[in-house]
Amino acid sequence: MLKSKILKRFKSILFKNSIPFRVLDEPETSSSTLLLEAGNCLREGRKNRGLTLRDLAIQTRISTTVLEAIENGWIDRLPEAAYLAAMIPLLESHLRLRPGSLNGAIKSLQTHQNNQWKNRPKRFTPGNIEVLTTWQGSIAYVLVILVSTVALNYQHKTMFNKGNSPMTNISADLYPLTDSEYSIIKDVRPLVKANNLLPRNWLGLISPRGVGILKINTFEARSLSLRSGFESEIIIEGFNGKMLLKLRPPISIEVKPPLTKEESINWDGQPLSHTPERPGNYIIE
Repeated sequence: MLKSKILKRFKSILFKNSIPFRVLDEPETSSSTLLLEAGNCLREGRKNRGLTLRDLAIQTRISTTVLEAIENGWIDRLPEAAYLAAMIPLLESHLRLRPGSLNGAIKSLQTHQNNQWKNRPKRFTPGNIEVLTTWQGSIAYVLVILVSTVALNYQHKTMFNKGNSPMTNISADLYPLTDSEYSIIKDVRPLVKANNLLPRNWLGLISPRGVGILKINTFEARSLSLRSGFESEIIIEGFNGKMLLKLRPPISIEVKPPLTKEESINWDGQPLSHTPERPGNYIIE
């Protein structure tokens, strides 16, 4: 009994200023080291298969920026952890790497994002992009949305009121005009002017001066030859039926064989007569 008390006392004196120790299985690995290890593994697997970054990007449909960021340990250039988690198994399968050999990149990115969240600003700082993470920033955001909504509603209401304003006619004072001047402008509206014309003369409202309408109506196959004074010629073989052409005189028309009484050629609604000496020939001057 006395011996055990002496041993306990001796141990307390001996280890009074000592530091307690524990057995470490492996040294703790930092997040950056995990990313570098994953990058080295990716680079080694890529080179073993003789692929460049561009080749691997084309085959896996993963951008070269992401692949380069993994290999070089550029954690700030990595995508979100959810996207990276979908890319890692694809790279391991394509390069035939051991499953989970590139998971260090995901763990490193998650640790980095968690540290960024912990270090976010805890107070209102207008110059910081993460201003909305504070309660002051949230209130400012709500105020901006409310002001914008009120302004848009006011703008729509103003435009609606302007659109529904009564239309007023614009009156023209024609008193100083003479009778001859008034007769010139009274029918300037095209519908009114067209109503006072015959249908065959309607095209004169939009056609250049001198242009007319040639109408040919046949019941049997014939050969048509149209020649104009502008040295142009149209030949139609085996024509049968009706045809309307918009032409400018002078025009000479030749029909073989000549037309019968039931068939006709009209110019601007008026029937044409063949030349006295040559049946089947017509001239429009």
